[in-house]
Parts: sequence; structure tokens; C-alpha cells
Amino acid sequence: MNGLRSLELYGDSFTKDMVLRIVDNCPNLGSLDISNASHLDPRDEELQKKCSRIKDLSLPSYYSDSDESDELGGFEAILFG
Repeated sequence: MNGLRSLELYGDSFTKDMVLRIVDNCPNLGSLDISNASHLDPRDEELQKKCSRIKDLSLPSYYSDSDESDELGGFEAILFG
């Protein structure tokens, strides 16, 4: 995934740890949009620290610890790069 430059993640089938692994393993990642991932806490210090090098970062604007599925019903990713 070294060539990955842009990533949008939707849904709730991925975890914070998965996002952190992507960030760690994609040194060219310049754009990350996880704004629709309300199950991720945008106040999480580890998430903020790891993602701080990403120029175009969109974190969730709210946090919901609900177990309800969203309309997408899972995981969807759009890769650019």
C-alpha cells in the first residue's frame, strides 16, 4: 500500500486499529476521509497523533458508541491513487 495517496472509508466494519495500521503503512497517504465513521471517536489522542501528518484529514464530526448499523450496513472504501 506504499502508493496509496487518498482513502475514504465508510461504514462501521473497520476499527480504529485498522485505520492506524493503514496510516502507519502508507507513507504517501495525503488524504484520509473517515468523516462518516461515527463509531470512531475524533477526540481519540492516538488517532489524532498518528493522523497528524496527513494534509487533508476529515475526522468524524460526532461520535456514537451505538451498536446500530448505518444505512450502508458495513464497510465500503473508495481508493484513489
